[in-house]
Amino acid sequence: MASSRVIGVCGVTGGVGASVLATNLAVSYLDRAAAGTLARDNHGNVALIDADLSFGSLAVDLDIDTTPGLLEALLAPERVDHTFLNATMALPLMGLSVYSAEASEAGRIPTYEAGLPALLQKIRADYPTVIIDLPRTVLAQNPGLADGLDELVLVLGPGFGSIRSGSRLMHRVGDSPGAPRLSCVMSQTRRDAGLRKSEISTALGREINLVLPDCAADLARASVKGKPLQRLSARGSYARAVAKLLTRLETPASQSTETKRGFWRWKKVSPDV
Repeated sequence: MASSRVIGVCGVTGGVGASVLATNLAVSYLDRAAAGTLARDNHGNVALIDADLSFGSLAVDLDIDTTPGLLEALLAPERVDHTFLNATMALPLMGLSVYSAEASEAGRIPTYEAGLPALLQKIRADYPTVIIDLPRTVLAQNPGLADGLDELVLVLGPGFGSIRSGSRLMHRVGDSPGAPRLSCVMSQTRRDAGLRKSEISTALGREINLVLPDCAADLARASVKGKPLQRLSARGSYARAVAKLLTRLETPASQSTETKRGFWRWKKVSPDV
């Protein structure tokens, strides 16, 4: 599908709320499509994929059963079609199809992950918007996976660890013509060193495109209810921030003015993660 979009959301460190962002971004797409304010035809359908086969939390967050069909699809993506997806994906909300599963054998996880690029292509043929919650280890070990993304959202905390990990991931993904457009999001869900947005931007040599506000109480309420914050508090600060991110992702990329020489670029960054 020519107009389809695949968006990866990756937390560069733990505890920055990347999974929560992926879920609420998916719901924001649904709501924008329902309101008729999405620039392209979304048909009101979004696929949300949890690529963390060890500790993925999307099924828990959305209060649904896990979907073993994801593991089957990863082993044989060439067999996946419209009927298979309809039969194996969960539907927690109208228009939202979810894959979230846990691999019982850790040793098989690399085999499953190898099927991700092909499966994404199958899913994007059926869904105009695909959002994948992408663990940093999966992206670091399989940088070619980024070639199948149109957008990559890196979620950073306000600490030195996020700067280091974010820089290394960007080094892995690169800025080649086939690489996805990169958006950097600063999450205030954890305190870390308490660095300011400008300090992180300078250190990375890249603009921070969005700040996700600290709204722990609202997120806790959403977790208890098993519902996205985007639906529980659609006019709250977090929902508004997610809506701004959606607008950026749907705005055609122009000449990039974001890259500049930052602190970490003065040092040799090892490609090994």
